[in-house]
Amino acid sequence: MSQHRAGPDRWIAVVFALLAFVPACGKGTSIGAARPGVTTTDEPEKDTLSSKQILQRGGLCDLDQVVDDPDPDSDEWVIYRIYQLALAADTEENFQAFRALFPDQRNTRQVREMYWPRIRQNVSKYMNEPGEPAYTICRKMKTDDGMKYFVKTADPRQHPPPITIGEADGKRKVLAFTPF
Repeated sequence: MSQHRAGPDRWIAVVFALLAFVPACGKGTSIGAARPGVTTTDEPEKDTLSSKQILQRGGLCDLDQVVDDPDPDSDEWVIYRIYQLALAADTEENFQAFRALFPDQRNTRQVREMYWPRIRQNVSKYMNEPGEPAYTICRKMKTDDGMKYFVKTADPRQHPPPITIGEADGKRKVLAFTPF
């Protein structure tokens, strides 16, 4: 069986075919000139968001709700308690209180090895004031399991991490967690 290779004439034909499409990308397209009514200036407009603001807002932080003294029966309290324990001493008692915020069927080893050290390392990113567990909810989203909360972060390279709180074991618990 012989194999066919594209010779120089075939490649030239391909290049010319591609070049035939270039004039179609002229004025009025996303590649060509700007649409009428669109102007460009060197000065940012008042409503323009910086890339840091967009990241902090996770695409727009429309809620911006400060949580500093939540109701103990609320989802916000569960998140507050996570941060409170992460700021406390690294003791077995504090870990067990942290572990109790997750469903009973959640693997304790996973919580101890993955969640506990990471949230303790990163908790300061989510605090409104250093050493205080108060935080800001950037936005909320209803899920099939409960409510997903996006917490504002001080790290300009990071999107607000989600935490899903829902019903488990007859209490409000952490169903999904991103500790970094």
